[in-house]
Amino acid sequence: MIMVESQVLLFGDDPTGRREHPFAAVVLRGPTGDVTGAGGWWFNPRAFLATGLDSVVRDRLNTNPRMYGGLEATRNLCVQVFDSEGHEVARVRDPGFTNTARSADMTGPFEGFHVSVTATSRAPVSIAQRFVMVEVVFIFVLTGVMLGAVFVGLRYILRQIELVQEKSSFVSNVTHELKTPIAVVKLAVETLEMKRFRGPEEEGKYLRTIMREADRLAQLVDNILDFSRLEAGKKMLRMGPVGVSDVVASTLESFRLRLEDAGFLLDVDVPEDLPLVRADGIALQHCLLNLLDNAVKYSRERKEIRVFARARDGFVGISVADRGIGIEAEHQTRIFDKFVRVETGLVHTVKGAGLGLSLVDQIIRAHYGRVEVASTPGEGSIFTLLVPVWADGTGTPRPKS
Repeated sequence: MIMVESQVLLFGDDPTGRREHPFAAVVLRGPTGDVTGAGGWWFNPRAFLATGLDSVVRDRLNTNPRMYGGLEATRNLCVQVFDSEGHEVARVRDPGFTNTARSADMTGPFEGFHVSVTATSRAPVSIAQRFVMVEVVFIFVLTGVMLGAVFVGLRYILRQIELVQEKSSFVSNVTHELKTPIAVVKLAVETLEMKRFRGPEEEGKYLRTIMREADRLAQLVDNILDFSRLEAGKKMLRMGPVGVSDVVASTLESFRLRLEDAGFLLDVDVPEDLPLVRADGIALQHCLLNLLDNAVKYSRERKEIRVFARARDGFVGISVADRGIGIEAEHQTRIFDKFVRVETGLVHTVKGAGLGLSLVDQIIRAHYGRVEVASTPGEGSIFTLLVPVWADGTGTPRPKS
């Protein structure tokens, strides 16, 4: 016996002792409230719940005076009934957020079943939860954006500090590079002017010194001017079919005096039958001069330079190999950055502006080519300029003039 809405409900098992078809009865009262008898019936709890849950939740429950809010309190609720094995028996409305679910075991003739009440997707609590989730996601995204901005800002600041330091070193190096040849030229001119030489041979030596330092000064000025033009996008390259052997020959002719004065052994291997390349001949010579200049500056006792060229895969590679100090593997990419000079044993004694290789890289990329470097510390380096073959060429060498 249980009390249901202030009314006594009597129930019992079916005759077999099982609960599949229990008996339920209620006390019948007359108009005056006196007990007049009792009425009951045998029923199937599962079938009763499956057919009657909807009307109980939608109609009877809403008219119960003890239900605060009536329809407003229940229309955003999903009510589900499950059996002892967890199988759904009946449902009213679809559930929204399952974390709002509350469950209770049923008693009386419905013992073994349990009811679950969950907010629907339109319930205020579900809307509030979705709003909170959106806010949480927004906060995480905003936090990520702010952290990213801080990271980018810090990297930008650090990079600007590095650039300031590199530019300061660049100005110092350029000043030294400009002053050194000027001082040497001035000393040689004064010596010749005052005739402080012993004979024609020594006079020729001073004249060659003036020529060498003047070429060095001109190359430095050209590097700075070309670099500034490339940075501003104002340097115009005049592309056309160019013979590699002619470029190498004219470059070595202008650089030969410096190689001889420094005592370098030069080996040249440039076949005459190389295909024409699409290039600006003057700019290509400038690149070779920078590579030769580096080969001279960073060589020690083994004063050997080899210049060779080969055709491969639609390109012609022009290589300058030395037997100098070499470059560590981790620095072989950085050396093409502007103002960068790798810290080595010779970096403080061998001056430079830190523009040569950066300029070479930019010029060759403007030719739609690339610069390759292969180097072993202590053994030397090989720099290769890969320049595209002239599109209209057939591999026929340029005729000699």
